[in-house]
Amino acid sequence: VYAKCDEGAEKTVLIYWMYDTMPVTQPDAWVSPPFEARITEFAPFKKVIIGRGATNSKGPQMVQWNAFMSIREIVGTLPVNLVFVAEGDEERMSIGLRQFVRDNPDLFEGIDAMYRFGRQGRSGAGGISGASEGCVYIELTTSGEKWGRGPVASNIHGGRKRAVDSPAWRHMMMLSTLVTDNGNSVLVPGWGDGEAELTDAELAQLERSAAGVNMEIAAENLGVARFISDDPLEYVRMARYGLSFNLDGIWGGNMYPAGAGAILPNKITSKHNFRYLPDMDGLEMVKRVREHLDAEGYEDVELTIIGDVPWSKMHYDTDVARALMTTYDIFGIHYGEPPQENTILGPYWP
Repeated sequence: VYAKCDEGAEKTVLIYWMYDTMPVTQPDAWVSPPFEARITEFAPFKKVIIGRGATNSKGPQMVQWNAFMSIREIVGTLPVNLVFVAEGDEERMSIGLRQFVRDNPDLFEGIDAMYRFGRQGRSGAGGISGASEGCVYIELTTSGEKWGRGPVASNIHGGRKRAVDSPAWRHMMMLSTLVTDNGNSVLVPGWGDGEAELTDAELAQLERSAAGVNMEIAAENLGVARFISDDPLEYVRMARYGLSFNLDGIWGGNMYPAGAGAILPNKITSKHNFRYLPDMDGLEMVKRVREHLDAEGYEDVELTIIGDVPWSKMHYDTDVARALMTTYDIFGIHYGEPPQENTILGPYWP
């Protein structure tokens, strides 16, 4: 969705929105129905909206819209021209967004800055992050057809395992060659080549952030038992700067809850996302995975690239960044002072 609001102003700001959100994979875990957006009490707050996408990104985008409309209602005009781009493809690595920008360069002429929807932490602190780590998403598929063993055309009865090879077990063995036993270190040769080290300024910022971290509260807020590291600085560093090779999902065969259903699947697929940094190349990382699988004897495993969004650095000595910090100051909102150099201390975003 593209829209332009020409206020006759000197500068133009692009507002990035997205209207797709994560699927409801665990409906029983919701304290309020995910599609109802109920307004309810939720300690320590008196009133909240609980619903799918309420925090990422429908709530923040509605707040932005209300702010823009309030300014126009009171002042008469906005201080900048606005261009809105809202995509429904973010959970597919923004494939459609990038194609739209490539195909319509005239729609983006004269834009001075880009801003997305904002956020405010449970503690009341405001967020500042403009750079983005890289992210590449792949699927790995093991099938009896490609392997030449096990079920070929479809699943067969699980009782046949005594006499038939299993693509599912082969997939598990293949995955075990990619990472260490705890899943936290990658075994693919050359996979992390090119990673730039933290600068002194970036490290100093992480140290300031770590000074205010309560590890128990941080874990509770995220809904995890504990973090990989119990050291606040190491936790903050790992959370905001580093590489990861995640197993996002895996499926094949009997996916029915509770029921038995003896099945020997003919195919199993797993999804994975890599987070990467300067000066790395996401597609080169994928090549290293392909080379590793071939070297380990898994030439038959299919590797499909879903999408790749490269990393991007930015600096905060800009009009738009200073305007954000000034706004926080006016409203008394605490925020971490960003480093005064090009940096990437921010999560992935398109």
